[in-house]
This record gives sequence, C-alpha cells and structure tokens, in this order.
Amino acid sequence: MSVIVRNDGLYERATENFAKAMSRPVEEVCRLVSARAVETLKQAMPQTQDQTVLNALSGFLANPKTLTVTVAPKPGATVPFSAIITKGGMQTISGQYDVTAKAE
Repeated sequence: MSVIVRNDGLYERATENFAKAMSRPVEEVCRLVSARAVETLKQAMPQTQDQTVLNALSGFLANPKTLTVTVAPKPGATVPFSAIITKGGMQTISGQYDVTAKAE
C-alpha cells in the first residue's frame, strides 16, 4: 500500500487567509501552524523505535510539498484479522511489514 499526499497550494492559501484574519505575517503563521501540528502528531502517534513515519510527517508539516508513505509485507508475513480489529493489535505485528516514508 502506498499513500502520496501532495500540496498543490491549499496550505499556502489557508495560511494566508489565517494570517490576514490574525493580522500576522504569513511566515509567523506558517511557523506556528507547523510547530503545533508536529507537537500534536508526536503526542498522537505511538512511541516506537522506528520514527520513519513521524520524521517524514514532521518534514512534510514543516515544508508541505509531497509526502509518500509505503507499507509492504515482509516475505511470508500474515496479518490476523484480530490484529486489525483490536485496539493496539497492529502493534503486535509491526515486525511483519516494512514501512518507508519520505517528505520531498
């Protein structure tokens, strides 16, 4: 599975409108929004040894251009249905797939 998120200008338009409404410089609003988004993300994501996704998301939030996240099963990996439907179940199978993420 691969997910690609590309910013085609919506972020810039939204921050410009927000900056105008707050009577603040756009650059200041961008820094504020980015810092708050990264902090929220860190609190929301489970703490794991592999910070690949968190680092890529943080990079994307700091400079929103393109974010790509890919999840691929390792050879012979299986995902039991119980892992999908139970809280925290996906963490029990985390060693069975490779995750790559990058922000460009």
